[in-house]
Amino acid sequence: MATSLQHQAACSQRLLKDSGDHDFRYRALPNLSSAQLFFIYYALDNCESGDAVYAGHLGHVLPAPYRVNLAVRHVLEFWDAFQCPDGSTMAQLPLAAACSVVRQDA
Repeated sequence: MATSLQHQAACSQRLLKDSGDHDFRYRALPNLSSAQLFFIYYALDNCESGDAVYAGHLGHVLPAPYRVNLAVRHVLEFWDAFQCPDGSTMAQLPLAAACSVVRQDA
């Protein structure tokens, strides 16, 4: 079963293909593919910066790194875009940041 994030990634790639631009590159980040940019913008849209005190006041809301990593960890398109190796900790519990777009500040 495909997730909504997989459908969004597929739609993004289909729009690029239909426009004739199969691999759009952002001029300021030329080493990132259009597939990587999709997931980076997804992460940016769901991210926030906060310390432990802020996180403690979130209540029932997952902290941003988990909202992003939990969503992408099971999306093969993410694995393909970032070339996550087989056995990457992104597919294992507990959550780890071996191939994550967002990393928590130490």
